[in-house]
Amino acid sequence: MTNRRSLMTAAALALTAFAPRSLGGAKGCDLRACADDQRRWLARHRPQQLYQLPSKQRTRQAGVPRCRYPNALTTAPSDSFPGLLAPTTGGTSRSTGVFYDDSYDRSLFAPKSAGANCSGPPGAETVYAENIDKDPTDVTAGGTLGDPLSQIDPAQLPQTLAGGKCVPVLPHEFINVNTIFEVTRAHGGRTAWADKHSAYEILNGPSGEGVQDLYTPEVNSNDSITGQDTTTGYCSIQRNDVLRVQAILNQINGLNSTGTNTVGVPAIFGMNFQAVSVGQNLAKANAKDAFVNTSPPRTPPWSGAESLLVLAPSGGVPCNDASLVGGYADADGSQLNTGLQYGLDFVDTELGFILAALQKTGLDKDTLRSIADQRPVAAGV
Repeated sequence: MTNRRSLMTAAALALTAFAPRSLGGAKGCDLRACADDQRRWLARHRPQQLYQLPSKQRTRQAGVPRCRYPNALTTAPSDSFPGLLAPTTGGTSRSTGVFYDDSYDRSLFAPKSAGANCSGPPGAETVYAENIDKDPTDVTAGGTLGDPLSQIDPAQLPQTLAGGKCVPVLPHEFINVNTIFEVTRAHGGRTAWADKHSAYEILNGPSGEGVQDLYTPEVNSNDSITGQDTTTGYCSIQRNDVLRVQAILNQINGLNSTGTNTVGVPAIFGMNFQAVSVGQNLAKANAKDAFVNTSPPRTPPWSGAESLLVLAPSGGVPCNDASLVGGYADADGSQLNTGLQYGLDFVDTELGFILAALQKTGLDKDTLRSIADQRPVAAGV
């Protein structure tokens, strides 16, 4: 096995992969399905992190990569579950068996919390989101961060008959195919991922052992400033996102996601951003929200403590200002509103921290970096 690593960042952006030159036929080639939101943002923000990640060799049209794949498709309907499983399994919903985080399965039974005991004909709604947390209002989901099984309430899971017993179906038991994390582990590589729900335990794959360091702070937990769901504010969602950024910085420096143990840099790792999705979907600013600059809970082993969440809204606008609105200024999505613009600015800033950490540790030369859209809700995608 080579020492080449892969770092994936998933967000409501465009699909991007930065291919190392050793990959056959991929020299200088940027594999990317361009979304209107990112293209327009890039045209106005050169030379920022999102702009610099793709190949430096471009066509004359700003922001358009040399190599395009116009026939690339996503599942429909799509959300984060099938959107993330596509690049991590290579499968479609037909092969993975996962069409949405809220779907229906004719072979399973309702959860124990609904009073079901696997009696009668099978067939039940299957929901794998914050609903399976022990405590969805808490950022730990009622368990221990870094141990998603401790965060999951078995009584909230769909059930199946196994050996004559009615048992819950864990997320990794719901998927039909193996994942890239299982393949990596089988070849001796360390694996890690950071995402928004404990339900992303599904990335472990059928073996249940694919991801060694799976960090899942609950995105729908109550924010420390607003006391409300973090997805109800443009700044509160950033406070949740930076928890995952910190996990990535820890891992780049050879620590586990929580920064408590030295375990070595993963061969494959990555995280999910939600700030852009909230910028697209949240209609207006939360009146209780506020910008609060934060620092990492631990200083990583490099000189000087970086600060995360350094990006206040442009022009000194408070996070609860009525001028911050999400989505688009016109019907065809050609103009980004201030809330969405802010989300893209934030993600770009955090990517800067990640890229800087790779450079400081000398890992930038042998790390395959990709940005993927796991929820293509942007206009023009």
